[in-house]
Amino acid sequence: MAVSIEIKGNLARLLATENLIIEHKQVETASFDVVRRVLTLPQWERASETVYDMLVAHEVGHALYTPTRNWIVEKEYFRVPPDYVNVVEDARIEKLMKRRFRGLNRDFHSGYQELNDQDFFCISEEDLTKLKPIDKINLYFKIGTFIDIEFTDEENEFLTRISNAETFDEVLDISKDIQTYTKERAQEQKQQQQQQQQQQQNNTEQDGQETEQQTQQQSPGEGENDNEVDGDTENPTAGAQDDPGIDWEDESSDTQRAFNDSQQSLNSPGGTETNYVELPEVDLKRTVIPFDDIFAHLSEHYNTTDQSERYNHAYEWIGTKYTQFKRDAAKEVNYLVKEFEMKKSADAYARATTSRTGVLNTSKLHTYKYNEDLFKKVTTIPDGKNHGLVFLLDWSGSMSNIMEDTMKQLFQLVWFCRKVNIPFEVYAFTNDSWRLSKPEAGHYYDVHTDPMVKEWRDGDITIDGSFRMVNILSSKIKSKQMDEMMRYLYTAAVSFGGYGVPYPPMFTLSGTPLNEAIIASKEIVKQMMKNERLQKCHVICLTDGEGYSPSHNRLREYKHSGEVIHGRARLGYNTMLRNRNSGRMWKVSEYDFTNTCVECVKSELPGVSYIGFRILGRGDIRSFTSYFGNGTSSDELQSTIRKKGSVCMRLDSFDMMFGIPQASLNTDSDLNVDNSAKKADVSKAFRKMFKNKKTNKFVLQQFANQIA
Repeated sequence: MAVSIEIKGNLARLLATENLIIEHKQVETASFDVVRRVLTLPQWERASETVYDMLVAHEVGHALYTPTRNWIVEKEYFRVPPDYVNVVEDARIEKLMKRRFRGLNRDFHSGYQELNDQDFFCISEEDLTKLKPIDKINLYFKIGTFIDIEFTDEENEFLTRISNAETFDEVLDISKDIQTYTKERAQEQKQQQQQQQQQQQNNTEQDGQETEQQTQQQSPGEGENDNEVDGDTENPTAGAQDDPGIDWEDESSDTQRAFNDSQQSLNSPGGTETNYVELPEVDLKRTVIPFDDIFAHLSEHYNTTDQSERYNHAYEWIGTKYTQFKRDAAKEVNYLVKEFEMKKSADAYARATTSRTGVLNTSKLHTYKYNEDLFKKVTTIPDGKNHGLVFLLDWSGSMSNIMEDTMKQLFQLVWFCRKVNIPFEVYAFTNDSWRLSKPEAGHYYDVHTDPMVKEWRDGDITIDGSFRMVNILSSKIKSKQMDEMMRYLYTAAVSFGGYGVPYPPMFTLSGTPLNEAIIASKEIVKQMMKNERLQKCHVICLTDGEGYSPSHNRLREYKHSGEVIHGRARLGYNTMLRNRNSGRMWKVSEYDFTNTCVECVKSELPGVSYIGFRILGRGDIRSFTSYFGNGTSSDELQSTIRKKGSVCMRLDSFDMMFGIPQASLNTDSDLNVDNSAKKADVSKAFRKMFKNKKTNKFVLQQFANQIA
C-alpha cells in the first residue's frame, strides 16, 4: 500500500504539536530520539493505514511524554530490566495519547486487532497461564480486548497501578516492583520444585523398601500380580519435572521482542535508503560583497589615467549609448508605472468598504415616506501594502553576448522602482568574485569547504566557498551615485560582448550558482522585510540557464586513521528535501533542483513571490519546456512565442516564469530607417518596431500585475 511520507510526517507533527524531525529509513523498528527530537520511522510499505497511524501515534507519545532521563545509571533503578520499563511506559504513553486525542482510541483498537490476527506477538501456540508476569501485562494493555488472560491478585494490583500511572517516576517504581514480584515468584517456584523433587525421591525410596519386603514375603505363585502392584505404586506427581516452568531468571519480555521481530515483516524488502537533505543558513556577512566595495573597484578600474587615455574614445561611445538608452527607456518605464498604479488602485477599490455614519443626510429627508436609508455613508479604502524587490542577476560566462541587453531590462525595472518608491536590492550571483571579499571574510583558497554558512551540518546542501552575492545596485544609494554605477555596469556589460574594452579583473563572468543564490535569497529577503518593514517582497531572477547539480554535506571517516572530515556527496535517487520551519518535504532530483529549492524557500516566506526571466537561446525551448513547461508541449510554447514574442508560465515554484528569446531582448522600439531606404526596408522596420513594443508591453504588463 502506498503511503504518503509527507502526510504521515505532518500527522506526527500535528499529534506532537511541535516541529519534529521525521525520517523514514530502512530500520527495523520505529524509534524516537528524545534529545535531538528526531522521529525515525521504518518504511512500512506493507502496513495498512490504521497500523501506520497507530505506530506513528505510539512514537509521538514517547516524544511528548517520555522524559530525557538517563534512569539506567540511577542507583535506585539501575538493576531494573529495560524491557520492564518499556512495557509499562508503553502502556502509560498510549493511555495519555488516547486521552489527549480521542480519535486515536479507534486507531489503537483496530491496529492492535489487526496485528493480533496476524499473531505479531507469537502467542498462538503458547499457554498463556505460563507466561511471565511482564508478558501478561504487555498483552493485557495491547491486545487484552481480544484474548483472555488469568492474573493473580498481585498481578491485578499491578494492572491497576499501571492504569493509574501519570508520571515516569511511577513507571520506574512499578517496574521495580514487578521485578521484585517476579523474583519472589521465581524463588517460590524454585522451592516448590525442590519440595516436589524431595517428595518424589522419598516416595521412590519408600516404594523400593515396600517392594523388597513384598518380594521376600511373596509365595512362588503370587508373581502373576506384578503388573497390578506396579500400577498401584505409580507416582501421582510424575511429570512435574518434565515441565521446566517459567524461566524466571530471564528478565526480558518475550512478547515484546516477538512483536519487534514481527514488525520487520511490514518493511519493504530491499528498499532504497531515503536520504534527507536541508537548505543551510547562509552567512550574509561573508557571502555578500557590499555595494561600496564593488563601486570602489569599478571606479578605480575605469577612472585610472592609463585606462582613460587608452580607451577614451570607446568610453565616450559607450557613454553616449547609455545616455540614449536611458532617454528612450523612459517610455517603457512610464508605461510600467501606469500599469502598476492602475492595478494597485483597482485592488484597493476592490477591497473598499462602505458603511453608515449614523448622521442624517438632510438631502434625503424629503424621501422619508418611501426610503429607509436616510443616513450618510462613508467609503473606506484600505492602505496599500509595502512592497520590496530583490533582483538576482546571472553573472555567468554564457551571458557575455546578451549581458548588455539583459542589463537594459534590469535598468528599466530599477528605474521603475525608483519612480514608485519601492525599495530594492540588486545582486549579481557568481563564483569568481571572491577576491573582492575583505581579508576577515576569508578567501576561497584560505578556507575548507562550506565557509559561507553559519553552521556546517551533515546533510545540508553544500555552499561552495567561492560563491558570492555582489550587491551592484541598491535603493539606499543617492541618484548621482546610482547613475555613475549604472554607467560602470553598462560599460562592463559591453566589454563582455567583445568590444575591445577591458573588463574589471576581479568582477569577471563565472559559472551559474543559481541554486546557491536562491538559498541565499531567503536570508536576504528576511533581512530586507525586517529592515524596510515590508508586507510583500518579490524576488526577480534573470538568467539564461539552470544551476548546476548540487551536492550535500557528508561526514566521512578515514578507515586507516579514523579521522572524520567534512566531505560532500551527490544527491541520490531517493532524496527528500526537508524544511524544518515549514514542516514540509519534497522529493528532489539533482537534475531539477531549482524548482524544488524555490518551493522550499517560499514555504517559510509568506508574502514573497519568485519571478523568473529565462533568456532563451537557439534550441533552448526544449530545455525550458522540460523544466518549466508544466505539462505544456514545446510546440505550444513555441507557437505562443511567435505570437506574443515571449511566454509566461505560472508554477508551484516560480509565481511567474517568463521565457524571452534572446532576439527579443533588444528593447529598441524606435523606427530606425535610412533616408535612402526602400519601401520593403521601411515596412520591415515598422514590423520590428511594433513587435518589440508588443513584446515589451506584454512582459511589463504581466510583471506589473504580479507585483501590484
